[in-house]
Amino acid sequence: MLVTRAIRTARPNAGRPVAIGRAAGNLALRLGRFENSPHVRTFGTARALVGALESGRVAAAVRGTLPAKRVVQQLERLAGGNPLCRGALLEPRPGRGVVLGPVGITEGGSAAARARFAVEAAGLLARAGLLSEPPLVAVLSIGRPEDAGRGAAVARSVAQSAHVVKLLESRGLDAFSAGVQLEDVLFDADIVVAPDGASGNLAFRALHLTAGMRSFGGLLLGLRLPFVDTSRARASFDDPLRLAAYLAAPAPRG
Repeated sequence: MLVTRAIRTARPNAGRPVAIGRAAGNLALRLGRFENSPHVRTFGTARALVGALESGRVAAAVRGTLPAKRVVQQLERLAGGNPLCRGALLEPRPGRGVVLGPVGITEGGSAAARARFAVEAAGLLARAGLLSEPPLVAVLSIGRPEDAGRGAAVARSVAQSAHVVKLLESRGLDAFSAGVQLEDVLFDADIVVAPDGASGNLAFRALHLTAGMRSFGGLLLGLRLPFVDTSRARASFDDPLRLAAYLAAPAPRG
């Protein structure tokens, strides 16, 4: 089970200041209760934001309103060629979370990439002390298994998702094929693997930006430094700042 209670009360402080990107222009950077916090530092470019994290001047960073492409380019440089992907940490009900992804529109294009997403997500959640038991992984496709005969695209998606499940089981994870039924797994699984990054991005936007499900931001996977990706359209960035502060110094397990 993915438990989010400790994230809800995490705060940037003098020992673990957090950086956030502020783009020039009309996009508002609303920080909620951290609007006047001296422990939240803003940076106007992707290079400056990632540089502050790399140098240790801040303990964690949040993308904020900076353009995704430029930030990802800087993070890829920092990752040294290690593939990066992102998963949205949602809270379907208070204190109980789920990671949905990949949510980058160019991510998750193969079975190997989707499996890597789930493995990386499980590892990060374990290291952060957010799991009360081994994670349950639901792997989505664009149709139910019985729909495989309704078109080549559906058949490919169903077959690929079954392959992803086998890959994850070979890595010791508890995984199952969930078909297209996101609604059946969102409240019970700890990690939900979208059919690809574009569909994961659409699902995140529907759940958080449209329906209002709480989101703490996007977990950046493949980089050991704590970085939280965010949609520039979100109403406030206080939850991503809490997640960043928590990842900088996770609560002890137990």
